[in-house]
Amino acid sequence: LPELMPQDVAAQLMAAGVVPMNGLTEAIAAAQVAAALTDIVHEAPLPAGVDRDGALLSERDAKTMLQSYGVSVPQVFDAAIGPEEHSGPFVVKGVGFAHKSEMDAVRLNVAKADLDAVAADMPGDDVLVEAMITGAVAELLVGVVRDPAHGFVLTVGAGGVMTEILQDTQSLLIPSDAGTVKTALSRLKTFPLLTGFRGKPTADLDAIVAAIMGVQAFVVARHDRIEEVEINPLMCTPHAAIAADALIRIAPERT
Repeated sequence: LPELMPQDVAAQLMAAGVVPMNGLTEAIAAAQVAAALTDIVHEAPLPAGVDRDGALLSERDAKTMLQSYGVSVPQVFDAAIGPEEHSGPFVVKGVGFAHKSEMDAVRLNVAKADLDAVAADMPGDDVLVEAMITGAVAELLVGVVRDPAHGFVLTVGAGGVMTEILQDTQSLLIPSDAGTVKTALSRLKTFPLLTGFRGKPTADLDAIVAAIMGVQAFVVARHDRIEEVEINPLMCTPHAAIAADALIRIAPERT
C-alpha cells in the first residue's frame, strides 16, 4: 500500500508497472472489475501529465488543427468576398462563443442572397461562413477531457442541441483502437440512427470511426498541452463524417 511505504519506493513500483492499491476493499473491487472485462487493453492509458491552464482556440483554428489529423470540416468562405463558386445554402456563425445556439449566434440554411444581411445581424465582432452540411442521418458528440486521475477520456455519444437531454454516451480511455471505438458506438441507444433506422439511409460508419481516431491522434500528439477537445455536432451522412463545430482548449507551447 502506498501509504505504508516511502514515496520513492511507490514511484519505482508504478514505473515498473505495479499498481499500488489504497486499501484491501478497493483492491478486491478492482480485481472483480478486471476479471469481468471482455475487451483486451493493448496499450496503457495515456497519462494525464502535469496540470495546465488551457486557452480556448477560435473555431477556425480548432478546425484547422483537427483537419490536419484527417478530420473533415465544412468548406469555409470569406464573408467579405462572398462564396461566388457556391450556390448555398450556408451556415453563418458569430465567432467567440462557446455555446453559439444560446447566444443566437448560429443561422442555418442561409441563402446566398441573404448572406450580407445575416452576417451583419450576428452578435460579436467576427463571423464564420461555411457550406451547410446536408443529408445527415445523425449528429454525434466526440469529446476528450484531461482527467488527472485517469488520463485522457474519450467520449462519444448523441450530439447536437439535445446532447444534455439525451445523455447517451460511451467513454473510453485514450488510446483506444478502431475496433473498440466501433464497439462503443454500437452501444449507444441512438446507434440505430447510424444503421438505417426505419428505412433511412445508413451513415458511413468507417468515416465516423476515422474522424474519432483523428481526434485521438491529435490529442496523443499534443498530450502535454491538451485540456479539452470537443466536436459537436459531428454530422454523419451516408458518405462522410464532418465536424460542424469544434472546440479546443490547449496550453501554449513550453519554451
